[in-house]
Amino acid sequence: MRKLQYLLCTKVNVGSKESPVLEERLARVEMEYSEKNLAIAQAEAHLGVYEIVEKEESELKIQ
Repeated sequence: MRKLQYLLCTKVNVGSKESPVLEERLARVEMEYSEKNLAIAQAEAHLGVYEIVEKEESELKIQ
């Protein structure tokens, strides 16, 4: 099964409304490969970096 993996960067205000302090937070994203999801990954990936990886079914099971 093909998967897309990338980092998603969001900016979070850790200050106040009056004195904002923005920090970037990175979250790992993994989703099934499709043309639609590829377009999403290309648009959202931090620095435009994403991977298409092959995963075996046994690797996908939650432990």
